[in-house]
Amino acid sequence: VYCLENGISQVVDGANINSSHFPAQMPEVVEEIRRMYCHYSVTYSNPVYKYEFPDDIGWLDRAGIKTAPAPKTKEEIAGDRRKQVMLTCCSGKSLDLDDPQAGQTTGKLLHDKGIMERDNVKGAAVDRKMQARCFQLSLLNVFAVGYFIPVHGIKKYTDTTDEFFSGKIATLKKRLDRYLAGENDPKLKAAIDLTPVHLNPYIEGSPTTLARTPIAASALDDGFQTDLGLMVTNGAEHADFATACRLALAIRESGQSVALFLFGAGTSASTSASVRQLEEASVTIVYCDTDAQALELPNAGRVGIPGSLYDLAEIVGGCKRFIALN
Repeated sequence: VYCLENGISQVVDGANINSSHFPAQMPEVVEEIRRMYCHYSVTYSNPVYKYEFPDDIGWLDRAGIKTAPAPKTKEEIAGDRRKQVMLTCCSGKSLDLDDPQAGQTTGKLLHDKGIMERDNVKGAAVDRKMQARCFQLSLLNVFAVGYFIPVHGIKKYTDTTDEFFSGKIATLKKRLDRYLAGENDPKLKAAIDLTPVHLNPYIEGSPTTLARTPIAASALDDGFQTDLGLMVTNGAEHADFATACRLALAIRESGQSVALFLFGAGTSASTSASVRQLEEASVTIVYCDTDAQALELPNAGRVGIPGSLYDLAEIVGGCKRFIALN
């Protein structure tokens, strides 16, 4: 919708074959997304899709997590998937993308172009200031890489994901067609109005936000550290929230530090007496400000730091243990 409203005919992203366990970077899903853009006469392309990852980019390695060997290595899976990839533009012609040189990474490309100050900053402090750090998609990583793919295989994972996203995209196209034709769709309009538009503040001349809900960098200090990180996505009336509170207070009583991130429906708990008790016990509390606005929570009644996924990334990256209760 943003492209159509602003006359944008070309959309480019950084999808990469080495992250193809993420649905939006899976060849099958990428092609579904491309066809959706094509339906609205917008060309969608992925110029760094074949670029390599740095050797030390693995989220499991950086998180210090050891897993049982998967049936295939990352390189073997990527090699199999490359054979399936066909990148096409709206004209239906093959997208002319040159294979990168051996060892070429997106981080090196950005450095060579003078955009970043050094190679391969992904996962570093400067990266965490620019985006909700990709390494912190913890639940999907644990589910996909740590469980589903080793147990059920890559084919079942990709087929199931493709089927799910194909259905979602088909439904969205129908709603978008009606919306663009002038039909009233209050829920879709509300979603469009709330969608943040964020450009990189580290690139000269790029505004931090164009409109709608602004996204700020992390509200937490650089190098934030804590003994335990918690995320809760359910409200104060839910058993998960009560568990998180008991755990946080027990850890604080032992003299260790705790950071709690309230997300989704859990954001509503920022106005609860239980959260006030945690604050009094010196628990660091951050709530998703976008969710708080969507839930129309009164500013005066909230406890904690208004934040975003940037802060969740800082908590996960800076804690010794992380627990998500959802």
